[in-house]
Amino acid sequence: MSRYVFEGKNFENCVVFSDERFGEIRMLVDDDGTKLYAGVDIAACMGYAAPGKVIMRCGIPGRIRMVPWVFKKKQGATDTRCFDEEEARQFIDRGQSLPEGFREWFCQEVVQQSRNIKVEREVRIEAGKEYEFEKCMEAEPNVIKSRSVQEDAFEKLDSIIMEILTLKKELAGKMNGIT
Repeated sequence: MSRYVFEGKNFENCVVFSDERFGEIRMLVDDDGTKLYAGVDIAACMGYAAPGKVIMRCGIPGRIRMVPWVFKKKQGATDTRCFDEEEARQFIDRGQSLPEGFREWFCQEVVQQSRNIKVEREVRIEAGKEYEFEKCMEAEPNVIKSRSVQEDAFEKLDSIIMEILTLKKELAGKMNGIT
């Protein structure tokens, strides 16, 4: 089995698992970290002649996501129904005549390897969070020490609140036809 990552703009969250016996399954990492598998790829690997129709009629909701595709020298992305691990297993279990060894390949190789994948975007996000936390811990709190500055700030805040209330009252009167 081979695995490759799409290269290009906004495709860093897609990994493709391929096997010469079955074909390819594209896996996306959703924003919340959920691993999603392209339903049409699973159906095609299962041997369906019209995988798109099978996915539409299967009754499993899944999630619609933009999934990248490549054909010869062309590439793009299209809306595709994707299944999480549980939904993919449910779809496979409903299959009529699975190719020999497909269920084992999907569960033992594709799912197991996808659990260990950290997509480049996730690594960058985690690194950014660590950096922000360290920066936040190093920063000193900005405390207002002068009592007169604090009082001035509260007076300004009170005047802003009063102005907002006055404007609200005027607006309510205009909306009701009373000025």
